[in-house]
Amino acid sequence: MYDVRRSNTALASSTDFWTFLSGASHGVVILEMDFNGQGVASAQGELGVYVCTSTGTTPGGAITAQPINTRYSAVAATTTVYTTWSAAPTIGSEPIFTIPINGNGERFRWIWNGDWGNAITIAPGTAAANYLTFRQIAGTPTVTGRVRFAEV
Repeated sequence: MYDVRRSNTALASSTDFWTFLSGASHGVVILEMDFNGQGVASAQGELGVYVCTSTGTTPGGAITAQPINTRYSAVAATTTVYTTWSAAPTIGSEPIFTIPINGNGERFRWIWNGDWGNAITIAPGTAAANYLTFRQIAGTPTVTGRVRFAEV
């Protein structure tokens, strides 16, 4: 299991908060999502979690996933998480999940309950359908986010 974290970042329509790309041989299941507003004034916002329909070009701003158990710190995740693109991936028309967040300290936390019927997963491979992106739907609050995931 791994954690990725991004701090004090304003939501913007011009860039994804982050995009997960599964490894060629390992899929991903999202175990937990935790987002907090980091501003001092009320600022409504909403993130959508989308499956992509086409790949982006020239990803950047990679965040290294950290193993949550330090005994396995030498085992690097095959999943890559990017925060910038020269051309962002194209998303589906509807999010598979939404995250409401207010910039003045509101917290949103979601924990997978083990039911595969409501799991957020990414299949292994490098096709666009194996990209999962978190993109602004509304508002521009400043937020910090953390996602815990397992490679399966």
